[in-house]
Amino acid sequence: MSPPMKGLVQFIADIRNAKVHEEEEKRVQAELVNIQKQFSSGNLSGYQRKKYICKLMYIYMLGHRIKFGYREAIELISSQVFSEKQIGYMAALLFVSGNREVDGALIEHVRHDLAVDNSNFNALALQFLSCSAEFGQLGASFENDVFNLLRSPLTPALVRKKACLTMLALYRADPQTLSRNPGWVPRIVALIDDQNLGVAISAVSLTQFIARIDPILCKPAVPLVIGRLHRLVVNRECPDEYLYYGNPAPWLTVKLMGLLEDLIPDPTETPLDPANGAVLGEVLSSTLSSTKLAPATYHESLEYRNTRHSILFAAVSLSSRVDASPEGLPNVIRALGGLLEAGETNARYLALDALTKVAARSGASGSQKAVEHLPKVMRLLRDRDVSVRQKALDLVYAICDSTSVENICRDLLAYMGVAEYSMRPDVAVKVAVLAEKFATDATWYVTTALKLIAVAGSHVADEVWQRIVQIVVNNEGIQPLACKTLVRHLKAPSYPEPMLKVGAFLLGEYGHLIESSASPKEQFDLVYAKFYQCSFASRAMILSCFLKFFLKYEELRPLILDVFESESASIDSEIQQRALEYLKIVTRNDGLSLLKIVTVGMPSFTNKTSPLIARLGSVKIFEKGYSKVPDSLKRDITGISSSASAVPPPAPHPRKGAPAPPPPRNHAASSATLQSLPRSFSSQDVILPQSTSGSSNPFDRSRTASPTKGLAALSPNWEEGYTRLLRFDQGVFFENSLLKIIYRLTRETNSLSGDLQVVNKSPSQITGLVMEIRPGFLNSDDPPYMINVTKVPDAFVPENGRTRLQFQATIRTEFGDSEAPVLNLSFVSGGFSTIRLRLPVVLAKAVAHAPLERSSFFSRWGQIGSALGAEGESQLIFKTTTAFSVQNSSRILSQLGFAVVDNADPNPNNVVGAGILHTATGVSGCLCRLEIAPDGQQFRLTMRCTRPRVAGIILSTAVSVFKQT
Repeated sequence: MSPPMKGLVQFIADIRNAKVHEEEEKRVQAELVNIQKQFSSGNLSGYQRKKYICKLMYIYMLGHRIKFGYREAIELISSQVFSEKQIGYMAALLFVSGNREVDGALIEHVRHDLAVDNSNFNALALQFLSCSAEFGQLGASFENDVFNLLRSPLTPALVRKKACLTMLALYRADPQTLSRNPGWVPRIVALIDDQNLGVAISAVSLTQFIARIDPILCKPAVPLVIGRLHRLVVNRECPDEYLYYGNPAPWLTVKLMGLLEDLIPDPTETPLDPANGAVLGEVLSSTLSSTKLAPATYHESLEYRNTRHSILFAAVSLSSRVDASPEGLPNVIRALGGLLEAGETNARYLALDALTKVAARSGASGSQKAVEHLPKVMRLLRDRDVSVRQKALDLVYAICDSTSVENICRDLLAYMGVAEYSMRPDVAVKVAVLAEKFATDATWYVTTALKLIAVAGSHVADEVWQRIVQIVVNNEGIQPLACKTLVRHLKAPSYPEPMLKVGAFLLGEYGHLIESSASPKEQFDLVYAKFYQCSFASRAMILSCFLKFFLKYEELRPLILDVFESESASIDSEIQQRALEYLKIVTRNDGLSLLKIVTVGMPSFTNKTSPLIARLGSVKIFEKGYSKVPDSLKRDITGISSSASAVPPPAPHPRKGAPAPPPPRNHAASSATLQSLPRSFSSQDVILPQSTSGSSNPFDRSRTASPTKGLAALSPNWEEGYTRLLRFDQGVFFENSLLKIIYRLTRETNSLSGDLQVVNKSPSQITGLVMEIRPGFLNSDDPPYMINVTKVPDAFVPENGRTRLQFQATIRTEFGDSEAPVLNLSFVSGGFSTIRLRLPVVLAKAVAHAPLERSSFFSRWGQIGSALGAEGESQLIFKTTTAFSVQNSSRILSQLGFAVVDNADPNPNNVVGAGILHTATGVSGCLCRLEIAPDGQQFRLTMRCTRPRVAGIILSTAVSVFKQT
């Protein structure tokens, strides 16, 4: 270890001792002046240069801008002293991360250190490449060098291990590296069987990444992985240095099982051959059935138990994926059931989580097997750890079915009385959903639902009692039973306020159905008894109930009038207004005709989906639960037909709803492309059109385009990345504090291949990630484009991890930019977040360069004008905040797909270009002419195309790019 640098230590101490920011700034500036002076002297030793570079790095990490020191860092990299070279690479990495452009000197030094016969220098260079890979500036330059180190049998194991991890970083930063070098995969896969387990672990990580992209490409790895697992788990072949508390290489074992899951994403489509299946079955059986494979001295060790649990959970996950058969399922659930009573909190939690996953993957058979452990799970609801209690509650919900729902609901209601306050709302929601989902007996449902309200009390969310009311309203057969049960609960000395709300609503609607058992006066007294002890919201419901009583029961009218008159002076404005309005209605001399209209019976509710589902929290597998109950049973309890629809589908609107264009100047129809137009040239086409606004200034501000409309639903700051990628085919699409989306697009005529890579920037993992691409057009009968998602992202993205969505878009016909597809993204990272972005899949992306001779440009320009007239032309005058030169304007048009025709326009300040639009319905020629004002900020852009409507669409895209650049 090199001795500490006293000057650096003193400088850091001075910064820490600074009392105010100004004192720190003064010390930093003085040090920067001194460092720059020392660098200028040119007489520094390696130690001094290292010391000053360390000071610069510390200053940089404090947030100050550094404008020098890069060259000195490169000189340190060239040193043959390890400590100096290490500091040089660290400094270079900081400069590269600051978006400094990498120069040739750094590249040469890195390449030299990769090739030199010094494992320490090799490791430093590989580490530098791994850390800088995400910046995308060095990966393509060194991928061959890294692979040569990885595959060479002469390379030390340490370097090969780091080379695997570096290659993984390069693949993550640029997945196209894999498509450029598919022949590398067999060599990488072979490293899984390497004698050095460190290399094998790194190779598994690299292979797993490749397998997630293309499992077929890594198919040869399946027998290698299974064979290595068999040697580790069954034969226990492992070097002594990799034995951890008697477990042979547990990290490699867990990684291999995870890799095997990725290699076999769907066992029904890619089943294992019988030989490999038998070996894997032996491995899983050995893992799931054995509990004491190490010396007895290890069995009481926490480290041993944690290791065994990790292997067990990996085996459970793999077994439920590749062997979810009725024969293999009992072993999995039995092994997990044994961990439910483990002494470690983490083991109990993970066992509950794994059981939930098994039940979700295996369906009804898994739920039935897991119910055998229900008593243990119910005991865990009283665990000392709140996370275990919550996970146990989720598992109870997950394994419930129609045969166990009554027992589970009964136990949960009993648990409600002793559950802590923070969990009671969650318990109440789950009981309500389970009762609705599986109940086939109306009496049982009403009894359970109202008992839930009585037990849960104020912990019942409004959605719970509102859903109960909906179901009673929709089922005439249970309305009398519900009212009788309510009367019994309202007679209790005390009851929660939600019970009063339900009673006020249902007795007001259906109280007349139980007059034989509960007289109107009794119903009135029960509801009015708590009138002055409840909230104003409940009072409002009670007043509405009394209004309905006034119409139905003549004997109650004097009492109700007294209540209305009394509440007309209420201190609450809502109650006062309601009482006055009701009093006015019942005292009108119209024979209560208005009252009959106001109190018309409640119609049936039409929403099929329970609003409680949104409150289920972390439980995601409930969505499949409704399929466990026949539709007929669901209709019996909800009273809502499956054919009902809460909102009728909107009528289709024609996509081309714009007003008809003016009549063309030439009625000769033409669908010709650029190549088919005659080559005649007319000088009059060069003349600029005259202004029609009455102003002689062609750059009049009053003629600028109106801003884009209809973007309120998109996420903030969406337009920056969208406009950037209208010009470029790759780059950062969206970025906030939680994630970054990197976009890549590959064009091939009218076919666009998109890749959206999501990078997790949040300090925690991302779960529940859902990415959905929705078309932006309304008329689905004749879609202008088709989008197929070819790869869905992973729902789980670890901290600093990434995932991707890939899609294929086919442009069929023309469409406006406002009809471009929209990316909807939702995920959980601390809280639930949603992002809505417009994808840069626009018509202009299907325009390709069409090289054209300068002498031919205006002849074809004139032919388009003559053939299509106003239908084939669009023009717009606009102004930008940034000044553009002719060269910059030409570059933008080229990026938009137009081949710039040099020296074709008589005015050197004008730019003209030609392109070909490719769609499924054919190709179209496109010509553009950009006139630039002397200040470089005002423009007139004219677009002519051989297909109607296209010119205006592409012109709009081009103008938005100029304005946002």
